Amino acid sequence: MPSDVDIQDKISKSRDSASWVLSRDSFLSRFHFSANSQVDQEDLASDHISTGQPLLTGEKFLRMGICECSERLSGNFKLHENPEFLIGTAQISIRPETLESKSHQLYLEMLKAVGERSICRIWNYVPGINEIRFGLLENYKLFCSGRSKAFAEFYGEESPWHFPAASATGCDTDKLTVVFIATSSPVENWENPEQTPAYLYPSEYGPRAPAFARASRFNDNNQAEWIFVSGTASIKGCETQHKGDFSTQMDVTLNNIDLILSKCGLALAECSSGRYRHFMAFLRDKEDLKGFLDKMHPVMGIGDTLTVVEGDICREDLEVEIELTVFPG
Repeated sequence: MPSDVDIQDKISKSRDSASWVLSRDSFLSRFHFSANSQVDQEDLASDHISTGQPLLTGEKFLRMGICECSERLSGNFKLHENPEFLIGTAQISIRPETLESKSHQLYLEMLKAVGERSICRIWNYVPGINEIRFGLLENYKLFCSGRSKAFAEFYGEESPWHFPAASATGCDTDKLTVVFIATSSPVENWENPEQTPAYLYPSEYGPRAPAFARASRFNDNNQAEWIFVSGTASIKGCETQHKGDFSTQMDVTLNNIDLILSKCGLALAECSSGRYRHFMAFLRDKEDLKGFLDKMHPVMGIGDTLTVVEGDICREDLEVEIELTVFPG
């Protein structure tokens, strides 16, 4: 009998936009990130949610299976759950003038669906993330404002304790996409000692600060450890480092990930026995791919997997963002 959560890798040779996929059979619901928009034979009963980000390299994707789960709708979210895990996906059309209000609404729907569980990871795909239109704020700042308002409305003064690992990257569609994982286990949220917590950023970064933690970890019902490192970039304190210098931004980004991993006794350049690691990277300019792979080579272990997509990042002066998932073997 498979464990409650089973993550596997599978090869996909498509160069289409990456997608999240929910596929179902009579026993196991599978949830995976894919670079393949084609429906495999095993995915005939599936929901494909495109991120609007072209794959650059890395033919692997993560697959998560939830045994004996139920399926339901909650607002715009499609939910799959069992007693331990809850996975939700939503995708809604937005315009710049509705981005803040719809982000607020969507996050409230998510938090109400999660209830007493703890969110351990959120992926956000924001249309035109760096665009400024109609005299409004930058799209990322509008999204952050709606997200922050939802957390404050739902959790009140305790909201920062509930901010999970997250990422928000740009996509080439008109749809805001939110994907999350929540668990019934207690979740610890971490910060990087060399970075200002995002939720404490000054107002120059937006009227409401980003609502996320640098990393989240928990032990599942089998006491296996899961670690989600948020989308990480070349930021120290709250300031972007080495603008226009991709190579040095990579160095700072990897250093930040290493600092976060050190919180649980891990190191970026060392793979722990019995664990798998999946790196997801977002490059603003696809021409930086070779330089990216050169920098990643020393830190990638034999069992590690990597996906690289082309996508804009939350600040225009950031060239690369990397996230990491460490999960049981």
